[in-house]
Amino acid sequence: YLHAMLWLILALSAPLIAAWQGLPAINASNTQTRLAPGSTGGAVRIFSGNAAFQGQAEWQSFSNFDELNKLWPSDTVFSAHINAMLDMPSGTDQLGISVQGLSTVTWLESHIAHVTGYASPWETYASDVTSFPWPSTPSMAGRTQIALRVEIKRVNMTNSPAYSLAWTQSNADISLTPSYPQLELDVLTFQRSFVLNGSWDMYTKPSASSPVHLPDGMTVDVGLCQVSTKDCHLLTPKSEMDQYLVRVDSHAYNLRYAQLFLAFKALNASFEYAVTAEDTLHIRVFANGATNLSDYRVVFVPSFEDERDMSDVWHLPGDVKLTPDSGHVFQATPTGLAPWYGYSPVSPLPSQPWLSNATFFAFSTSQDVVLTVATSSSWAGNATSAILQARENHFADIATYGNLSEVKNAAQAAVLWNMRFSPIQAAPFPPVARDWFKPWPIFDWDNIFAAYMTSLDNKELAYSQLLTVIRTKTARGMVPNYLRGDGSSVDRSEPIIGSKVLLEMFEKYNDQWVVEMLFPHLYDWINFFLVYRREEPRGLICLGSGPSGSEHIMQYARFESGLDNSPMYDGDFFNATSYHMELYDVGMTSMVIMELTALANLATKGLLKPRSDLATALLDAREELMAGYSDAFWNDQLSIYTNRFSGNNDTFYPRVSPTSFYSMLTTIPSDTEVDAMVQHWLFNASRFCIAPDGEYTGNGPDCYWGLPSISADDPAFPPLGYWRGYVWGPMIQLVYWSLDEYAAVPSAVQAKAALAKQATGLMLSQWNAHRHICENFNPHKNGTDCTGDRFYHWGALAGFVSLLEAGHY
Repeated sequence: YLHAMLWLILALSAPLIAAWQGLPAINASNTQTRLAPGSTGGAVRIFSGNAAFQGQAEWQSFSNFDELNKLWPSDTVFSAHINAMLDMPSGTDQLGISVQGLSTVTWLESHIAHVTGYASPWETYASDVTSFPWPSTPSMAGRTQIALRVEIKRVNMTNSPAYSLAWTQSNADISLTPSYPQLELDVLTFQRSFVLNGSWDMYTKPSASSPVHLPDGMTVDVGLCQVSTKDCHLLTPKSEMDQYLVRVDSHAYNLRYAQLFLAFKALNASFEYAVTAEDTLHIRVFANGATNLSDYRVVFVPSFEDERDMSDVWHLPGDVKLTPDSGHVFQATPTGLAPWYGYSPVSPLPSQPWLSNATFFAFSTSQDVVLTVATSSSWAGNATSAILQARENHFADIATYGNLSEVKNAAQAAVLWNMRFSPIQAAPFPPVARDWFKPWPIFDWDNIFAAYMTSLDNKELAYSQLLTVIRTKTARGMVPNYLRGDGSSVDRSEPIIGSKVLLEMFEKYNDQWVVEMLFPHLYDWINFFLVYRREEPRGLICLGSGPSGSEHIMQYARFESGLDNSPMYDGDFFNATSYHMELYDVGMTSMVIMELTALANLATKGLLKPRSDLATALLDAREELMAGYSDAFWNDQLSIYTNRFSGNNDTFYPRVSPTSFYSMLTTIPSDTEVDAMVQHWLFNASRFCIAPDGEYTGNGPDCYWGLPSISADDPAFPPLGYWRGYVWGPMIQLVYWSLDEYAAVPSAVQAKAALAKQATGLMLSQWNAHRHICENFNPHKNGTDCTGDRFYHWGALAGFVSLLEAGHY
């Protein structure tokens, strides 16, 4: 129950901190589609049932919020969409959102403005998009209206449902138009297709063994129980992967095939899943290891877990009943939709009270256990044959990658075992790991790299993943360090790689429509760095925290690097007035130059109507950054590009990490400089330990695998710790891209191949031993497991570079 006026007041009164000119306005046509009759007011469509994705409903207009709230059904559950164009205020104001008896998510121009109706701590959203005037961004310049979107679910039947907006400073009337930008509608249609078209996967946080069907939320928990002790293991949370109790394996797209292994007491069990035609799900459990298999049971719990966690809030309620005498073992009917039926070739065992408050059925582990879940009331197939065929099909697909087939298998599994769904996002997406933060996190470069790996052979899912992360951007135009269910980091971004990844996808698939969807957001993101992260007097890029947000400190600026505790940022040289580290950053400057180049390419060949004017502006900004680049960053004494203090200090900060090699992303370094960096640093067994032959030749036991996150001769390396010497997938990918810019330099070509070979050996050492994909890796030869999270998708970049090197992309 929620009955509160939730005022979102986040004043954006901080001064602009630099005189650097941003990019020119896009001035794109803002084509709008009229959704409902009338020239004023908003548009709403109301659905029966409890899912915003159920069926079809006609748009109808409402002139004000009093009129809207009279449209809500008074005595039934329902869900609704609101779409409108909101007139921006003429002066300074804040937008207030009032909610009663509803669960809602409110977006302004695709930015999440407010989330409510779940439970504490998700009753408010830390956002900078409800204060006006908005900071100027190129995509919003000259606009007098913003797009408003709300998704609503009735959460209780006690209180009258109500939703309204108000200007809290001026008390001016809210002015709406019942239309919406066509491009935004196209994005929603594309992403919602992943839900509306139906899909099974492990979409909920608590369990990697519980397939959930979208959009209705049909869920099947699969577990094990011991008869003699009445102990049960029903869910397989992420923590059990870390504890070696759950070992995930292959995972095909759309759950066409997946397998994991579970250890429970003396029992080892294989769980296999396969989805076939008409969204039919097959599950097979095979157990061994225990001396008395008859003491164990395979347990299935069909349900509609409406409030299991935030990923399920739009799911329908439903009715589940066991039907052992009707030709199927259960019937599960989501409210207002056709039922699901469960089938097994053998009858369940008599029920026993192992699981309280659950409708379940069980089978003995003395034999293979199979279950089929289908919408047909008379399904008559062979589930075992279907699963075996699905497994054969999956490995036939993987086999096309030749001697890198297991690398592809691992990289794909790394992303797909992390897939989640939340109504805050329009489509399923892979958080960095299944149970980080509350209830899920999207990190800038982490998730962009996940989309990049997915784009190897599933462009539609990759596009949706990339849209999800890029469209988390704040009102100032930057993609934040993180977004999660209860807020985002409005003060800082992270490494900027979105345009580069989109260009890679475009050059592979040549789909202009996805460039159209992403271009304005990527343009704003680059503009953020040009306006808010250029440090005087050289005008190069620094790290920062601000001007948005309520706290600005050195650690938050470190977070913007993505390298949270790197020795490169030891000390405190944060300027609270400028919101900058007083340090020109070679890595971030190089990535901004890379992005300017990539987006300029997309402006001329990726848009349906080429924008040579925007390409010219992007390239002009690139030339400004490149003009003083070498003079600032080339450290002749060390023969490598390094960070440099700004201001009166103006001296090199000589600690060297892989970000020094990102200089090659700009193509500024001469061939001679590139060769020097490779020979003196990459190929140096006491620094970055990439053996020229890729076979670890000459590497010592402490820097065996190569490319530690700080040079191995730095005093921070021996004790190690997170970004203080461990090996990271994203650094491997960025150094690989860097070397790839110098195909005419033999040592760079050799180093690129050697890096890919060594990094892939590192990734496979953990995948083959534990089926772990490491957040980061131990550089030591005798490292026995991951040094960070043990199933974190970007660790697969360590193997993905070999797929690139072999020409599979």
